[in-house]
Amino acid sequence: PVKPTGGSAEQTLQAVFMRPSDPTFWRSGHDEEILIPSTGRKLPYTYWLQDGQAPVPYIIPGLGSHRLSSQPLAMAAVALKTGWSVVIVSSALHPEFMENASTAVVPGFAPVDSHDVHVAFDAIDRELSKEYPRRLGRRACSGISMGASHALYIAAEQEREPDSGLVHFDLFGVGAPPVSLGYGVSQLDAFYNAPLAWPANEREARIRATLLRVAALAGGTLTPGDPLPFSEEEARYLVGLSFRITLVDVLWSSQQRNDQHVLLTPRDPDDREPAYREMLDYSWMEYFYAFVLPWAQQEHLATDGDEILALCDLRSIEPWLMRASTVHVYMSDNDFLRLPSVLSIRESE
Repeated sequence: PVKPTGGSAEQTLQAVFMRPSDPTFWRSGHDEEILIPSTGRKLPYTYWLQDGQAPVPYIIPGLGSHRLSSQPLAMAAVALKTGWSVVIVSSALHPEFMENASTAVVPGFAPVDSHDVHVAFDAIDRELSKEYPRRLGRRACSGISMGASHALYIAAEQEREPDSGLVHFDLFGVGAPPVSLGYGVSQLDAFYNAPLAWPANEREARIRATLLRVAALAGGTLTPGDPLPFSEEEARYLVGLSFRITLVDVLWSSQQRNDQHVLLTPRDPDDREPAYREMLDYSWMEYFYAFVLPWAQQEHLATDGDEILALCDLRSIEPWLMRASTVHVYMSDNDFLRLPSVLSIRESE
């Protein structure tokens, strides 16, 4: 384990070191596609199977992450070493999942996103069980950050509807789920706006210098635990920028499929820069109110912003999580997405 150093933003940047020790590990997985019955499209997924029967975790990556990004691959590598088989899909907010397995016009409403993931896992489980009889043992569902939240919604759905017909998970193990969506996205926006605290006449130069240092580190000369050459404010900006770029991907993919006529700039696949400039101006909270809420209201899923934020808060499913004895949640004391007043899902016990 790496001893944490610096503030919460710098520790978040240290997450880049959460990757398999073997840089070619991703090649060892099997890439397949599965037909998703709710959309009629095929979703790519990756899996690894042990030689004999073995338990299998179905892994959900963090916000907007691809199934072959470093964090889910690191989780897969550890699971394989301890005798588990593994299945991974991309995040419900990654274009790969959005375009093939999402039933929502725009992702972001946790109850729908998590159900779509559950449906995808069920289709994959049925296919693998047919292709590899008696190879899949106990099923587990695991995730990190936003993927952890979606796993907890699946756990609650399983308690609420035990006879849903979807794959049943015997165990849930999740890490650092953001309890409050509203607080989480406000933190992402605040981090992106960190440079506003810098003097205006220095701001552009400091941003450029920070990004140049990121480029210089791209060669991978740092080792886990090394201090990063960024102040806490610079680290905040880099974390916020990373998630803002994720939001641009979400906007481009969702509006290409279902244009809600909110964006004003024409979207030309051969020249994306003008549209990207407008999309970068949208904060996560603005995305939620301008895109997710109108769709949720149209579908009669929520009446207003307060209700939809409440439904995307893990405390809304606490009664079912309290009954789920197979759920194990691991929290960080220095997670910037963690609501300060919330110690854990079961802090009241």
